[in-house]
Amino acid sequence: MISVKNYLIDPIPKFSKNQGMFTGTDLVSPEMEFSKNEITPEHRIAYFLKKFKEDNNRRYEQEAKKIIRSIKNWKRLYRYLKAYDISNEFKKLYFESRKEIKKIPAIPKRYKRLMGMI
Repeated sequence: MISVKNYLIDPIPKFSKNQGMFTGTDLVSPEMEFSKNEITPEHRIAYFLKKFKEDNNRRYEQEAKKIIRSIKNWKRLYRYLKAYDISNEFKKLYFESRKEIKKIPAIPKRYKRLMGMI
């Protein structure tokens, strides 16, 4: 099985509308193949939640829930959530996944306060 890395040029790119449903969580388009920055799990979560908010398709939410254990950079995630205006969707996803999935990383107090969880 071949592993493909995913790359971005922009920190918050505009994805094309003609990509359709994704296989797993691989987001690859021709203009992104040769860029230098890898797509982070934080950006994938934000993008899937944005698509879930727009299309009301539960498959996007399920994909975001699978990636939630790999969050490392909360500052970057918060920046993406604010840019896409999906912090409420992330709160719901986070509390649902805390019940279902083990070893979800804890949100630092600073970002809990900024997202209004405290």
